[in-house]
Amino acid sequence: MRMSLHDKMTRLMDSARNTYPVSNLLGISDLSNILRSKTLVFSQPQMVGGAQISTNKFKAQNGVGFQMYPYDQTKYSINVTKGQRIMQSINIKTDGQISNSYISFYQNGKGHNNITPIITKVDDSTYKLQADFISTFDGSMLLLDINGLTFTNATYFELSNAHVAVTQVGGGNS
Repeated sequence: MRMSLHDKMTRLMDSARNTYPVSNLLGISDLSNILRSKTLVFSQPQMVGGAQISTNKFKAQNGVGFQMYPYDQTKYSINVTKGQRIMQSINIKTDGQISNSYISFYQNGKGHNNITPIITKVDDSTYKLQADFISTFDGSMLLLDINGLTFTNATYFELSNAHVAVTQVGGGNS
């Protein structure tokens, strides 16, 4: 069955809404940026920074903010150009609640750019954290760096469904 242009555009916009953080309706400029972006699909990285129970399952530390980041930082670093938009998301499954978190867009030589993520409840125990950042200079950026991760009434958490996309637009010298 052939899909109409309207149906194709509706499916594209629905997919974009599920992938990228948006607070309102997507506009034409949003669609343009999505079409010009490169999706970096990773296998779920092995993360470090917490008391590990098993692969990507960790003991929750209630009321204490801590950092989680990929064990292999080289594999999860990219070169960005000033003006490029980087979008990241990750799912966190827990038996408690997330009370605080930042997604850091760590740029070599510039430090952490902590962005408060949009947190969406996926199901009774899973939350999706998503944020985006526009690079302020040309250089290397560490992906999937979570800062200040704080839980309430939790015994464990698991990380899954890591997703990163980078726009192909940007440019300019730092």
